[in-house]
Amino acid sequence: MNQVMSTNSPQAGASYEACRFGDALQERVVCGLFTVDARGGIVASTPHAMELLGLRGAPSGAATAASLPPPLQTVIREAQDGGRPVIDRAVVLSSAGGAAAGLLITAVPVSRAAPDGGVAVLLKDLSSLEKLESDIRRLDRLASIGTLSASMAHEIKNAMVPVRTFVGLLLEKHPDAELAG
Repeated sequence: MNQVMSTNSPQAGASYEACRFGDALQERVVCGLFTVDARGGIVASTPHAMELLGLRGAPSGAATAASLPPPLQTVIREAQDGGRPVIDRAVVLSSAGGAAAGLLITAVPVSRAAPDGGVAVLLKDLSSLEKLESDIRRLDRLASIGTLSASMAHEIKNAMVPVRTFVGLLLEKHPDAELAG
């Protein structure tokens, strides 16, 4: 029998708020997040996780840990078997198109009491971090070039000041000279 809760009850309000928070978290989290149960099925995931793993178009419930890339399977197995989290393991996954994607993986067992239990996996895309580092290096080079050009302009100006002063004095002494104009 299905029970419909009134949104006026305290339990319904808390449940509704939890669902709204869960939906907001799933839509806005910048890292990929998914959970694998003890049987190896992917129970829940964020859209970003499926995109990072290349499983975006996979039907719901069809994705399993066996369909994941081997380096990721190894990290999940390590967290399950050891019962301890695997934190910030860098792996490179190659896609069908031949492009490689660097990921930082954290796998945390859901329950320490149950070995071989479920695992929550957090995927951080390193490509945006690498792009940021590249941009910072580029900006640093541009800043160095700007400093160098400002120094060169200053040095050229320092050499031109005596020349201008000397020409000014020559014009004062010989205003009617042939080259004065």
